[in-house]
Amino acid sequence: MNEVNVIISDAMSSRPFTDPEAYPIYITLLLMTDRTADARNALDEWKNRVAERSMLCYLEALYFFKTGDNQHALEWLRKGFQMNPNRIGILQFLAGFPALGDDPRLFAEVNNRLAAASLPGYSEIPVPESLPATAVAAAASSQGSSEISGDGKFQITLGPGIDSSARNILGSELAKMYERIASRIGTLTVPIFINFISAEGLGPTIALYESANMAVTVTTVYYDGEMIRNIILANFDALGDDELGTLIEELPGHLLAGEVTRLIIQILIPEAKTNRTATAWMQHGLAEILAASSMAQRYRMLVAQKSLNSEVAKLASSNMLNSIFSEGYTSPAVFETATAQAYLMTAFLIKRSGSLEKGCRDMMRLIELVSKGGAFADALNQTFKISEADFDKGWKESAYWALKQGAPYEW
Repeated sequence: MNEVNVIISDAMSSRPFTDPEAYPIYITLLLMTDRTADARNALDEWKNRVAERSMLCYLEALYFFKTGDNQHALEWLRKGFQMNPNRIGILQFLAGFPALGDDPRLFAEVNNRLAAASLPGYSEIPVPESLPATAVAAAASSQGSSEISGDGKFQITLGPGIDSSARNILGSELAKMYERIASRIGTLTVPIFINFISAEGLGPTIALYESANMAVTVTTVYYDGEMIRNIILANFDALGDDELGTLIEELPGHLLAGEVTRLIIQILIPEAKTNRTATAWMQHGLAEILAASSMAQRYRMLVAQKSLNSEVAKLASSNMLNSIFSEGYTSPAVFETATAQAYLMTAFLIKRSGSLEKGCRDMMRLIELVSKGGAFADALNQTFKISEADFDKGWKESAYWALKQGAPYEW
């Protein structure tokens, strides 16, 4: 920060700049250090020396966002975007202001542009028809229409009837999840889209990643402790009160973190989406590890062991696991057993890497190699230095005791 202040001080003594192109950097530094009055003077000075251009519009938008005048900020952002939608760097920063959600059309256009720049094959979110601001406000108040919010990483859409306080509560939880997950497998330069909606008509769904839309849907079951208790007991009713209480608290976050992890994997490795049938078990296994609730992992293994003992489910081949995850099975017993198996297979490999950090990076490399068409046996040997036969034998031996005891891996 001291270096920035020195640069600003030196630049200030050189104004007006002989090179008009020096203004954008100077103004940006002023705004990033919250010197808005100086930034206003520099913006006016620059405007008097050059024709209106996209970067000037974007910096005007940043200035008004910083000073809390969101209406003017959106007007300037819209004008800059119309002039040049390809200034990805400044757009990424401006997209982080929650007020962008006040203009649903601009919100969709900007985020479609950012996603398209980073995600091959990205399916654009629908761009709504433009409405006068008064009409939008009236619709929101009379019909309880969706509200959109974001903190720069998550763009949260609230469904009809959802209290606006849920946006901040859910956003705070998502931010913590993202920090943990991204530290293991990589950070994003595009927003993550979250839809928070009523669970009406969706049964026991808590969180669901929709790969076609590159978005995660969260339902109100997420905060419904009684419903979560019923979901747990329907699958496994032999937990003690203490374990059940912990699981009720941790399971929703665990499930949501897992869905967010799979979305992040497919953003970082686009081929993991387009060729997901080749690596579905790896993606689900890594997601289960990074979701990070040992109680939820224990629960899934207990459900799996119960299902295996009663023969309502069985351990499957890698290809069958990929089919289960890619095509969707309705049986909770089959899905929970498949998820537990994917976790155990992935955990066995990560343990070989010597640390969770390196293991997650190696797992991402394995997913990338296989998603891009590499043979699993070759990619496995290249990444984890183990043959497919030894892997198949090794994970099963380790899984026997883990399933029997309901004991997740320790890192």
